[in-house]
Amino acid sequence: MLHLILIHITLFLIGSICCIISFQTPLFASIDIFFYRGLILILFWGVIITVCMGILRVRRKSLKLTVRDLLLLFISFCCIQTVFFTHVPVTAERSVSVFMLGYMSDSGNREFTKEELEDAFISRYVQDYGAFDKRFHEQLATGTIEKDGDRYRITKSGTDLMHFYETIAKLYGIDDRLIHPGEETADAQTDSTGAAVAEISSVALADSADAAAAEKDPAYSETHK
Repeated sequence: MLHLILIHITLFLIGSICCIISFQTPLFASIDIFFYRGLILILFWGVIITVCMGILRVRRKSLKLTVRDLLLLFISFCCIQTVFFTHVPVTAERSVSVFMLGYMSDSGNREFTKEELEDAFISRYVQDYGAFDKRFHEQLATGTIEKDGDRYRITKSGTDLMHFYETIAKLYGIDDRLIHPGEETADAQTDSTGAAVAEISSVALADSADAAAAEKDPAYSETHK
């Protein structure tokens, strides 16, 4: 039993180290979306170490490795690596919090106002580093949005994905504005339109009142010219 545990741990560590090193190599570099490249690398090295265990199973029958060991190694490696990858490297690659803390850390003991940090986020993270362009490219690549001439629209898969996130937001109490930012914009437009209509109506009523008063009293018209 101990030798089986050592084999699993050894192959897991070898796969983990090789997977990390792979990010510094051209391996699957054609996949320019960091998240997807990471998942492909995890699957790739999961298959490699599983094949290695399979070779040991054939050549060293005394180890008593079974198909169950092969499946256990592959599944455990992919699951653990994926959880770590999505929670740490991916967070570092796209997190606003990590950027903000890194910006403050690079500035030593300097103090910032909230407005200065907000300006730095917009000018550096969004504009200079192309944060929006990266996320936009990801959605094009995954097919959640598509190009139609010189404009873009959401696809059926994109709509289905948002329905899924609507459910998640309700279950976990996530701020609905993050899922439906368009509704707030629509409400604002409705409010501004309503205000404009109300203003026009008030002016029209005032004009009507002035006209009625002028008919009754010509002196009123001369006074309010």
